[in-house]
Amino acid sequence: MTADPAAVALLRTALAVRGRARVTVSGDSMLPALATGGRVTLVAAPFDEVEVGDVIAFEQAGRVLVHRAVDRAEREIRTAGDNHWFVDPVVTPASFLGKVPLPAGPGARTWRVPGPRAADRPDGQPIRVQPWIFSAVPRPGFPCPCHEVRVIPVAGVGSDPGALRLLRDELAGFDLVVACNPLAVRDFSSLTEIEWPRFATVALLIGGMIGEGAAGTHDFIPSALTDVQVRPSGFGEAVAADGVVPLFLSFLSGVVDPCLKP
Repeated sequence: MTADPAAVALLRTALAVRGRARVTVSGDSMLPALATGGRVTLVAAPFDEVEVGDVIAFEQAGRVLVHRAVDRAEREIRTAGDNHWFVDPVVTPASFLGKVPLPAGPGARTWRVPGPRAADRPDGQPIRVQPWIFSAVPRPGFPCPCHEVRVIPVAGVGSDPGALRLLRDELAGFDLVVACNPLAVRDFSSLTEIEWPRFATVALLIGGMIGEGAAGTHDFIPSALTDVQVRPSGFGEAVAADGVVPLFLSFLSGVVDPCLKP
């Protein structure tokens, strides 16, 4: 939507005076419900009346965004575009503008999980899991029974084309790349949708900042480098790397026999 602070101020005035306003959609974050060039109506509404599933308008960094509420607390709302894998910064009463009357959404975006890059995993062979830890320090302590844990300094990784190319090439050697991030829309329970017996090797990315259209920004890793994005706990609740790995292996042990990559 608009990135003009003056236009945002006019929009707030229209909502206060008339109780509604019309805006033009730009971008693909709300596909298939909203497409670029479409017009939507913003309706003034109390912040307390917003429910999970409602589409709302809010201001963020001078822009008006129209996204769906996916979680809420008393004074905070978590939103995400229907076509996004990650949630937005928290919406507060100060940034909230109003509701956008739209039908219920299609539900959480469904992963397009690729086929195995190698042959299907032979029967009885464990899935080999390789943890990758994105950290602000060179070698964080990691009490985990791994023969090898890749530790990637996160600072500047997104703005270094060489580092991104190397990361992309290394991840291409795995059948499936799973990113664990506290801001992912989908939680661990959705991992049951994946046909795990098809995959022999899994890269488990933990930490760092992974986002939509993030290529070229300082510390961000483009979400396009990952196949699956999940959060291990509640929205925004950080889980230490040495806690994420056992959670993931515990899940896999219920469907297949996992092992850490030696």
